[in-house]
Amino acid sequence: MKNILLTSLLFSIILLNAQTNQKLYDIIDAVSAERLEKDVQTLVDFGTRNTFSDTIS
Repeated sequence: MKNILLTSLLFSIILLNAQTNQKLYDIIDAVSAERLEKDVQTLVDFGTRNTFSDTIS
């Protein structure tokens, strides 16, 4: 009886871990090349990325 209970418990744990999280796939699908390019261009447009540049604005 204990072996059956232990086996079923382990099997259910494996099944729970194997389920995929749909929210993660939704986040991944929302990534677009255009958005990444726009974000990179925004960072480039700041102009100064040098650590020796003046940080006082």
